[in-house]
Amino acid sequence: MAVDIFVPLVLRDVRYILLNLVRETQEQSQVLPREDLFTIYKKIKEIRDIYRRLTRKSTPLFVLLTDFRELGFDSAQTIFGGAISEWLEATDTSTVEWIERAVHSDSFKPENDDMKQSSSIMDLFQIIGGAVDFLKNLEWPDELQYAQYATRLASVLIFYPLALILDY
Repeated sequence: MAVDIFVPLVLRDVRYILLNLVRETQEQSQVLPREDLFTIYKKIKEIRDIYRRLTRKSTPLFVLLTDFRELGFDSAQTIFGGAISEWLEATDTSTVEWIERAVHSDSFKPENDDMKQSSSIMDLFQIIGGAVDFLKNLEWPDELQYAQYATRLASVLIFYPLALILDY
């Protein structure tokens, strides 16, 4: 089947481009922006999904991208995992601000007759839902790492709201 030939070639090119991007940013003592890494990751996932759909093979995502040792990375997971850790750190920092803004701008009156919650509760659930959806949609292939990321996200999303509630 042509897809068995084409997809590995495309992914070889993706790996080559990614290696060059990482190498270039390292040489300039910079870090590849997290959003760029997420965009690349999502595109690789799309290629994998097309491959799975056309071949009915369930090849794991990072098996398709191998050998990053020449840059000092164990695997592609190491490259993309750093972006997830950065995102979790940014989410941790931002969560306090989001919650405080939502609570301070709330009138603490129901939004309407059908919904008895105030606007800060609705905002809080949107924030939590957005962060959880983002992590889930990554479909991270390593279950242990995914559990670690999910646990860290849960602690961020649970700790700050509880701390804020206990302060009031």
